[in-house]
Amino acid sequence: MTLAGNGPYYAWPGVDIHYTAAVCFAEDSGYQRHGCEVNMDVDVLQAPLVTDADETRLAAEGIQVRRAGAADDGPLQESLSSTWQASWVAEIAAILGSSDAGLYVAVQGDRYVGFCGYGLNRIHETGPLGTHPDLRRLGIGAVLIKRCLAEQRSRGVVSAELVWAGPLSYFARTVRATIGRAFWLYTKDLAATSGAPDWRDRIGLI
Repeated sequence: MTLAGNGPYYAWPGVDIHYTAAVCFAEDSGYQRHGCEVNMDVDVLQAPLVTDADETRLAAEGIQVRRAGAADDGPLQESLSSTWQASWVAEIAAILGSSDAGLYVAVQGDRYVGFCGYGLNRIHETGPLGTHPDLRRLGIGAVLIKRCLAEQRSRGVVSAELVWAGPLSYFARTVRATIGRAFWLYTKDLAATSGAPDWRDRIGLI
């Protein structure tokens, strides 16, 4: 059993470390903590979101950044599946199929080399974001996330939340993101505890 996010649709990446009742329940029930994920907050009214010069520079490299549309459905997933984990590809497909969400892609020739989406579960949430490993350090990711945040701002979002964020310094530097909520991840091996007393006996329900 796992207490953690399960893409493409989930409430939170794990158990909020400030949610005392849930943390106590998990640890008293034998769940083992095995990691921590954080979300980061972005003030989209103050963040530097202008991308014109960077998009011109990328265009000189043959890279176009644009909003994804219906025609990308299928070719996008096929292109990304050889590089990215299946859960991210599923999240991208879900964003592309939602009228309440938005997705930006970077395209070089007939190859998709970057992506950033928002609104998968809530309109103020941003992610996932990825750039092809061969083309990192060109600033593709920065353009993609800024385009997403700018569109969120135009839709009335004033504070965006980068979900499962990392590396933290990258987002802090690029869009002035700050660490917001933190989540502990828990697991429990039910097979290893199958001989334990029934939990209802322990708390006196039966």
